[in-house]
Amino acid sequence: GYLPEQPPLYLDMTVREYLDFIYDLKKCTLDRRHHIAEICKMVKIEEVYGRLIKNLSKGYRQRVGFAQALIGNPPVLILDEPIAQLDPGHADKIYGVLKELNEKHGKTIIVIEHHTEYIADYCKHVMLMRDGGIAWKLPTAEALRRVDELQACNIFPPQVTIAAHRMNQEGKLPEGQLLPTTVEEGKNAFRNLQYHPRASAEQKAAEAGEPNVQFRDVSIAYRSVKGDDRLVFD
Repeated sequence: GYLPEQPPLYLDMTVREYLDFIYDLKKCTLDRRHHIAEICKMVKIEEVYGRLIKNLSKGYRQRVGFAQALIGNPPVLILDEPIAQLDPGHADKIYGVLKELNEKHGKTIIVIEHHTEYIADYCKHVMLMRDGGIAWKLPTAEALRRVDELQACNIFPPQVTIAAHRMNQEGKLPEGQLLPTTVEEGKNAFRNLQYHPRASAEQKAAEAGEPNVQFRDVSIAYRSVKGDDRLVFD
């Protein structure tokens, strides 16, 4: 099953009409009602089954896209940037659905993904494509620790990994310590570090009594509903 970055949806159809259409398009031979109901349960769209797709949120539209890819019960799903247009809340839910499809329903899932925090949290292996070919395939943590190589390909590892990489270069981490790739690993890696704040030039100027910004002859007001000016300060 395949889902491109832009889900191939017909917005004026209901979810039910659309999935029926895809079922016929794929010439699926499985029991129609049972198969589609099972897929809707897998991707958690039962509550929007009768709604028009154009009235759904982006997160639900993406789930409907997953549903069409699952029709016919393919063993492998290929997803191109599945969270590219989603906010973090919807993105978390989408990857939660993918995790369940993998762990509970046995689907092999291949994602084309640049959000490396999600790769670190959910993926088991990473394959780097470069110059039209496969550069390498590695376990996720090992792959994300290749900071310089990934950045050279315009792929940025998780922020916690980049921070640890810089600290390692400055000799602030114990020799031989593996770079963390998740927040939890970062907590453990940074637990024994001590912070020594250094005053910036702005802070030193403020402590010396020199103002950073000065305002003169400024007043602020806003127009009320009735048209009167309301003074904030003068």
